Order: sequence, then C-alpha cells, then structure tokens
Amino acid sequence: MGDEEKVYNIMMVEDSETHGVVLRHVLEQQGWKVTWANNAEQALELLSSCKAGNSPDLIIIDFHLAGIRGDELCRHLKLNIDTRGIPTLMLTGEDDEESHCHGLESSIDDYLPKHTDDDILVAKIKSLLLKSRESHVSFGVGSWLFRHSRVLAVDDNPTYLKFLEENLKKDGIGIDKAVSGKEALEKMNKNRYDCILLDLVMPGIGGIEICQKVLDKRNSLEKPMVLMLTAHEDNEDMTRALEAGADDFVGKSSDISIIKARINALLRRKFITEDNQRIFEELKRKEMEVERSRIEKAAAETKALLAEKLLHTVEKLEEEIEERKRMELEIKNYSRVLELSNKELESFAYVASHDLQEPLRAVSGFLQLVEKRYKNKLDDKGKDFIQRAVSGAKRMQEMINNLLTYSRITTRGKSFELQSLEKILDRVLTNMSPTIEQKNAVVTRDPLPELFCDESQIHRLFQNLISNAIKFCDQPQPLIHISAQEQKKHWLLSVKDNGIGIDPSYHQIIFKIFQRIHGKGKYPGTGIGLPICQKIVERHDGKIWVESEPGKGSTFFFTLKTQMLK
Repeated sequence: MGDEEKVYNIMMVEDSETHGVVLRHVLEQQGWKVTWANNAEQALELLSSCKAGNSPDLIIIDFHLAGIRGDELCRHLKLNIDTRGIPTLMLTGEDDEESHCHGLESSIDDYLPKHTDDDILVAKIKSLLLKSRESHVSFGVGSWLFRHSRVLAVDDNPTYLKFLEENLKKDGIGIDKAVSGKEALEKMNKNRYDCILLDLVMPGIGGIEICQKVLDKRNSLEKPMVLMLTAHEDNEDMTRALEAGADDFVGKSSDISIIKARINALLRRKFITEDNQRIFEELKRKEMEVERSRIEKAAAETKALLAEKLLHTVEKLEEEIEERKRMELEIKNYSRVLELSNKELESFAYVASHDLQEPLRAVSGFLQLVEKRYKNKLDDKGKDFIQRAVSGAKRMQEMINNLLTYSRITTRGKSFELQSLEKILDRVLTNMSPTIEQKNAVVTRDPLPELFCDESQIHRLFQNLISNAIKFCDQPQPLIHISAQEQKKHWLLSVKDNGIGIDPSYHQIIFKIFQRIHGKGKYPGTGIGLPICQKIVERHDGKIWVESEPGKGSTFFFTLKTQMLK
C-alpha cells in the first residue's frame, strides 16, 4: 500500500461523550481508523498492548481529563521509548494561557481549542502526520538501527575482520575495518562511528589504549559505543575491558547472533541516550519559551502598572501645578491688596504727621498765648490747667510722631547693605553723649560684626535699648554692656544693664504698642520704643526677647542673620 493509500490509525483520549462522537465522525470521514479511550489510564493500557508496528500514528488528547490530566499523559508518553515518537495534539475547551503553558511544558506537538473549525483541525492533523512520516523511527524494529549505523571493526586478524564484515553487511550495517590501533585512530579522527568492535589484545596500540581515547569523548554525543572483543571470556579480561571504559564485551568465539545482539543493544542504548538528550533539549527550549512568555506577560503587566502610576502621578502633578498657580494668583491678589493697604497706611501717616499735628500745634500755641496774656488774671489752679493741657498736647504730638515712625519701619525701610555694627554704635553713643554724661552712665562692648542691614533702623534699635537702660535705672551709675556671639546662621546680640529689672509676667506685654508698666509721672515715654525695636528686628528676620527679674537688671537679646536676602 503506497503512502497515498495508507490508512492512519488515530487514537483519541476524550472523556466527553458528546465531543467524542463528533470528533470520531470528523476523523472517520477522512478514512482514518479511530481508537477511542475514555481516560488516560485506558489510553496507556491500549498503548502497552500494541504490537510492534501497530502503534497509533497520532494521539489526540483532551486537556481536562478526569484522573490523569491531558498534559500529564503527554509527558508520560514522551518519556516512554515506545511512544515518544508518536505525535500528539492537545484539545481543550478553554482557550486560556494557563492550559496552553501546561501543554507546552508537557512537550505536546501542537495545541488547539475544541471550538476550532473542522477544516482547520483536519489540516493540522494531516500536517502532524506528514512530519511524523518524514522523521518517524520505529523503536520496536532493531533492524532499523543496523541499517542506519556505521561500525568500525578493529582487529589484527584479517580473517576475523572479513568474517565480521560478511555477516554484518547481511543486515545492512556499514562497516569499516582497521588491522591496527594506529589505523583505527586515524579512521576515528576522519569519520564518525556509532559503534567500535575492538580487539582487546593487539600489537602496538592495543584495545585498552584505544578505548581510553574514546573515553576522552564521553562528554560528547558523537562518542561511539565500544564493544570489546576478547579471545578468552575470563574475569581478568572482562575487568580490564570495563575499567578501560568499554560499554560491553563479548568473546570472539561467541555465535555471530550473540555479537549482533550485543551490537544491537549498544546501538539502541546510544540512540536512546541521544534521543533523550534531544528530548531534554526540546523540553528545555519549550520551558524557556513558556518562561519567556511569562516574563513578557509580567513585563507587560508591570509596564501597564507603571504607565497607570505614571499617569496618576502626572495627573497629580497637574493638579499641584494648578493649585500652585491658584495660590500664586492669590498671593498676587494679596500683594496687590497689601500694596493698596500700605499706600493707605502711608496716606494715614501723612495725615497724622500734618493734618493731625496741625490742630495740636494750634491748641498748644493758643494755650501758651492765653497763659502769657492772661497770666496775671489767672489763679494758680487756672495756670495748672493750662500747663496740663499744653503738656497733654505735646505728649499727643510725641505719640503721633512715634506711631508714624512705627508704621514706616516696613514701608519706608532702606535696602540692606553691608554695615559695621561697631561704627553704627559709635554714632549712637556720640548722639547720646549728653545724656550719658548727665546720668554718669558707662557703656562697654565686645567686638561687633559686619552685617547686611538697614543702617538707620539698627541705629534706632541700639538707641532705644540704651536709652531704656539709662532711663529705667535707680543706681548712681548705670552700667550697660553690648555683646555679640556668632552662631550657626545668625549673630546673637545683647544689651545688658543694671537697672530696676522687669517682672517675668510683663516680658511679653512690654513689646505691645502703647503698653506701659510704669506710671508716666515716674518714667516718661509713650510705650512704643520696644514695639519699634521688635518691628526692626522682625524686618531683619530676627527675634527679640528679654531676660530679667525685678532688682536684678535686664538683658535684651536679639538675633540678626549672617546673610540677609532682602
């Protein structure tokens, strides 16, 4: 029967009655013989009972079988020497990646979902049958190995070599001959052999040395099998042959059928070893494909996750940018409002310095004129009233001037320039020299630094603190000391005195505008000097505070930054 007329034997392993009937009908329409196994166990039993040459040409396996699953059955078939050459086609009701991966890992030849069109199914089966026919090897027929194997016979007896050649050629074995170890090695270097029949004892290079040369190729699949030929089958010869690396041994006196059987066994072992290696490499390749598929899937999922996170981050950044823009717009609006407020404050300051002071000057002037013209007509009480009114007008005028100064610390401040605090203090002490001499005060100081600051405001700061130190002193000689200490990001300066001191409960109150803790009769002033000092220090990004107790003097501390950015 020619190839065109061959009736293929198809085994299908399917536990679904409905799908099994449909599949068998499709296969039988192609003229193929169909064997149906309901489960994997039955399929293995049928395969084990097949005689040589009667194995199925193709096995169709359902993935989801009860008991032994389809991929497990396929793996079992591929590891069995009698069934590994049979092509397998996996069918599953679920076209999912997990089933596909399990199938590939079990070394199936192809994979289709059950809902595949009948024409495509038939075409796939024909393709598998064609490839199987082109590369098929019948593991049950040892003669195939003989007909396709090449043997080198090495013996120093030409008669025995001729005997081997005549008998092995009858079975189609290609045989080369060598009458010495040297000739054998030369042929081995030029040609590839599947098996070497090697005489144990020869002149020159003997069987042991040649066997060791073959042993050097043990890591290669190209190595031939070695059947050692011995004249005497004693234990000593057998031990020498096996220790030299021979795969088997046989006596020269043995029947030729025994020698052929030993050669057949060695060739089968070599073929199985090579085929196992091929299957292992194929399994490894498919495992790598599956692993690569998993890695690509994981990479795609990771990429999608990162893309999602990136999109979320971009959206969040856009929201933050919008929020910043909104805040910047609000800051601009606040700045505009603040600018208008400052202008209104300056307008108020102008009114306070001119319009408000003018009526005060008029009141004070008229009262003084009344006192001068009607001095003789006023009694002592009237004169006292006029003096009090004039004094109140002057104090009111002083408060307005100080309030004007307070409001202009921020709006009329000068830009910061590098200034020597030593020189600023010198000018302050020069201006205050009459008061210092009058009060017999002593002012000492440590070396002071150069800093970026508003020179006129630092001048007023020193002046107010030294003036307070002199004013609030009940000692015969006021003692005042100015010190400076460099710290990490700023300078810490202090003005220490030996005055009356301040109760701790007032340490915060004294920096509030118009807040006085002493009567105006005992200590003159408007209560705005220390608030001005605080305003100046805050404009220089610093802080000011006091450490004091009643009767123990006071130390006013304030900080000035090493580098000013304003």
